[in-house]
Amino acid sequence: MHKIFAFFVAAVLTVLFSVSVFAAEIKIESAKYTGDGAVKVACSLTDGGSEQELTVIAYEADTDLTNTEAIKAESYKDIIHIDQITAEVKDGMLEFVFDPAAWIDRGKTYIVSVGGAGLNIDKMIISVDPDGKMTFIIGDTDGDDKVTAADAAYVLQKTLIESMELPIQLRSDDWFKYADVDGDGKLTAADAALILQKTLLESFSFSVQ
Repeated sequence: MHKIFAFFVAAVLTVLFSVSVFAAEIKIESAKYTGDGAVKVACSLTDGGSEQELTVIAYEADTDLTNTEAIKAESYKDIIHIDQITAEVKDGMLEFVFDPAAWIDRGKTYIVSVGGAGLNIDKMIISVDPDGKMTFIIGDTDGDDKVTAADAAYVLQKTLIESMELPIQLRSDDWFKYADVDGDGKLTAADAALILQKTLLESFSFSVQ
């Protein structure tokens, strides 16, 4: 009964969002599981006011799908959180925290969906491993669930500009272990070369795997 109700609520909200005229555009920049049961979400907002009403939905992804497929899919296992919140907007950014700890099973994959009246809907994957950390693929430095030449380019760029943030840094506090693929404790051009090698030879394994 709970799943049927949750599905109905999500379907209604999706329809409401889809017929809205988008006066502002929201994009989830990071969604981090903090390890103590909470999820912290940071979003950028274009053409918004000083406050923004949001509808936040978090649900377990269909485990038969890849992360990329799951974020596009309408199917899911169960809703673990749904709420209406008001977030303060500063310099085009807003942050909020929600706490679905009573429902989270570590090792599963969850999606956070954020939208609202006059807003688009944006989604982001949150994966929680047995240590309570977000999980990504080794070598995936932009967090798109695959290893590509773009990941190698990001690493190479960071070796040249240390202050540059990799996209994965916005999504995981443990970002370094996904970029340091040779496990030598530093980020170098060698890591970029190994990531590029992985894109050319799928059977290739990083030494840290």
